[in-house]
Amino acid sequence: MYLIKYAQTKGIEKVKVRARDNSYTPALIEVVNYVGYFRLGRDIVETKEEALLSASIILERKIEYLKKQLKKYENFEIIIPD
Repeated sequence: MYLIKYAQTKGIEKVKVRARDNSYTPALIEVVNYVGYFRLGRDIVETKEEALLSASIILERKIEYLKKQLKKYENFEIIIPD
């Protein structure tokens, strides 16, 4: 399995998961050497192709967000009250 939650900072990691019986929340996955649980499909995926696709989508969203922020600061005007 591939951990994509930290793709922007640490990159994609191939991880080992712990087997557990969890019929209450089957989408939560426990990863070895990490504290807490990760959501299948959002934080962790099963194949390398899914990991690359998800990471590229995350990166595109981050770039769009930063472009929006840059545009906001480029149009910023400093106003001195009278």
